[in-house]
Amino acid sequence: MGWPVREGGVQVRDTNTYPIAVALSEAIRRRTGQSPSLIAGRVHRRHLDLNRDAKEAGADQGAPQRQLWQDYHGSIEQACRVAQLQGDGRVLMIDLHGHGHEHGLIELGFAVSAETLRMDDSELVDAEWIRGPQSLGAELDRRGWKSVPSPSRPAPELGQAYFNGGYTVRRHRGGALRSIQIELPPIPRRLQAEQRQALVEGLADAILALMSHKFSIPSLPLDVVPSRKLVMYGPAELPWEPAKARSLQVFAAQLPVAIDVFGIPVLATEEVEDAELQAAAKALARRFDADADGRIDDRQSLLELQRAGYAVILHGARTPLLPPSAERGVWKTFTVASPESFEQRLDPRVPRKSMD
Repeated sequence: MGWPVREGGVQVRDTNTYPIAVALSEAIRRRTGQSPSLIAGRVHRRHLDLNRDAKEAGADQGAPQRQLWQDYHGSIEQACRVAQLQGDGRVLMIDLHGHGHEHGLIELGFAVSAETLRMDDSELVDAEWIRGPQSLGAELDRRGWKSVPSPSRPAPELGQAYFNGGYTVRRHRGGALRSIQIELPPIPRRLQAEQRQALVEGLADAILALMSHKFSIPSLPLDVVPSRKLVMYGPAELPWEPAKARSLQVFAAQLPVAIDVFGIPVLATEEVEDAELQAAAKALARRFDADADGRIDDRQSLLELQRAGYAVILHGARTPLLPPSAERGVWKTFTVASPESFEQRLDPRVPRKSMD
């Protein structure tokens, strides 16, 4: 890149934070059927530091730098506005980074200094959010990932290095919009993807536990859409890789409408009413999220169906025979005549192989 090098400030790269962010997004998708918005800055810090105000970031060194800085923070603001509509006004924004400190802890930044964190809970503003029993630090501790602040480590020790949150979490916050800077330690962040995955899974579980305590996990949208426009996302071969897009175009002529249920398409013929299609979709959703809390209960079974490429077809009495599944590319079909018969076949007492 021909951009000038910034003067001063942090110049080193946060190694592997981008692939970890992608893997974390996929881990959340596997648990909820939905992905968080992911805004990533791929420019090197030598040229532009997106976690600083415009002047310190180097955005005043040229029009391209300023435009990128503005686009980055504008994208975060737009994503937060959309999330507010989906989450009853409450939003969690996470700024993911990596540190090189020797202590090996996950550092959680709330824009509160280490000195302030050493205050007693009775004096610390928002102590429950920062290090209470339902805080992110508490949830990470429960899963074996040591972090600060947390109930067991309420503040950094004297002389211990700690990043308390940069420009991004200070700018994107207020009211029902909460923000946390997560600084990951060198190990396992700098290791290979398969060695980092346990950290990713722990982060996903801890974040969703925090969401269930403090926020609202959006309910699964069960909107009827044209099947030719619906793009499904199936799991990649490896859990840290981005999901693979799958088109439903092969079904569009005979099955014009569809609903995405946790990555499994439920399609219908023209004679099926939208209400019937939604009833079938709700039955499938209940099979994997019985308590409707937004978190999938049986992830392994769902993952197997997604990887196999299952699609559910709801047809009416007058529907002609559909082409064999061999002609439908990656998809394997599971055909039912009514929402009621579908719900019977989804009875959890029936072995999963009944869908084969």
